[in-house]
Amino acid sequence: MYNIMKAQKYQLIRDNVTYYIMLAGVIIVWIVAIMITEEGMSLDHLKGCGTITDAGLNFYSVFLVLIFTARICGDDIKDKTINYEILSGGKKSAVYFGRLFTSIIMGVIVYLLFCVLPVILMTAVFGWGEALPVREGVIRLAMGFVPVLRFIILFAVITFLTRSSLGSVALGFILILGESLIEMMIQEDFLPISINKAAPFMASASMDVISTYNYKMDYINGKDVQVLKDIMPVGTIAMIVGSALVMCIIVSAAGYAAFSKKDMD
Repeated sequence: MYNIMKAQKYQLIRDNVTYYIMLAGVIIVWIVAIMITEEGMSLDHLKGCGTITDAGLNFYSVFLVLIFTARICGDDIKDKTINYEILSGGKKSAVYFGRLFTSIIMGVIVYLLFCVLPVILMTAVFGWGEALPVREGVIRLAMGFVPVLRFIILFAVITFLTRSSLGSVALGFILILGESLIEMMIQEDFLPISINKAAPFMASASMDVISTYNYKMDYINGKDVQVLKDIMPVGTIAMIVGSALVMCIIVSAAGYAAFSKKDMD
C-alpha cells in the first residue's frame, strides 16, 4: 500500500493539471473576495471569523477534492494501471486503500490551502472580528474537515464503482447539488426535520451546522450583523464527529467489498 501511495504522490507532483487546478482555485477565491469589497459589503465578511462563518470556502473545497479524488482513484483504471498492479501480485486492499488514503491526504492539503490559509491571511490583513471568539473559531475550523472527509470517502467509492474519473465527477457534482437542494429545503422549513437532525446523515448539513450553529442576525449601527449566541455544545461536536466516523467506515468498507468482487477487465 505504501508503494501505491508513493506512486500516486509522484504522479500528482509531476502532473501539471494538479497545479492548474490549485491555481484556478486560488484565482476564484480572490475574485470572490474582490467582488465582496466592490459590491460594498461589510468588511466583516473578510475578517478571520467571517471567513469561517460564511462557510463558502468549505463548500468550495468539496468541488476541488472531488476532482482530485476522481483523478487519483479513476485515472489508473482508465489506462489499466490498476489491472497491472493486481496481475503482478498486488493486493486489491492495497490498490483500494492506497488510493483512498492518498485522496484523504490530498484533501487535507486542499483544506489547509483553501480553508485554513485564507482565515490566517484575512486575520492578518483585516483582523479577527467580533462575531466569534478565537477559541470557538479554531474548533469550527478544525471540525470543518470532518464533512469534507465524508465527501472524499464517498467520491472515492463512486469512482471505484463507476470505474471512470469523468463519471465520478459528474455523479459527485449531482450529489453535491442534490444535498445542497435538500439542505435548502430544510432551512426553509419545506421538510419536517431540523438541520441538526439531518447533520448525521448529510455531510453538507453537518458543514452548515459547524459554520452557522446558533447564530442570530442583529441590526447594529445601520447594518445586519451576524452574532454568535453561544459556543457549540460538546454534544453537537460529538454528534458530528461520531456520525462522520461511522459513515466513513461503513461507506469505505462497503466500497471495498464491492471493489474486491469486481473483475478489473
